[in-house]
Amino acid sequence: MDRLGGEHHVDLYDAAAVRFEDCRPVRSFPSWKGQRNYSGLWWSATVGRHVGYESWLERDHAMLLDFDP
Repeated sequence: MDRLGGEHHVDLYDAAAVRFEDCRPVRSFPSWKGQRNYSGLWWSATVGRHVGYESWLERDHAMLLDFDP
């Protein structure tokens, strides 16, 4: 998706030049009362913005990756 929220299609070869961190999430992180997992946003100093997670395990991995040079 581009910065305006629309879809942007490119060939796989050209997509290799796009940084994964610059892509928008494919879907949202839903939450509701009584859900068994904990979703949220982690501020990543590496990419300079929030990174979404859907469980504490994903959050922990995001935290560890933020400290890995």
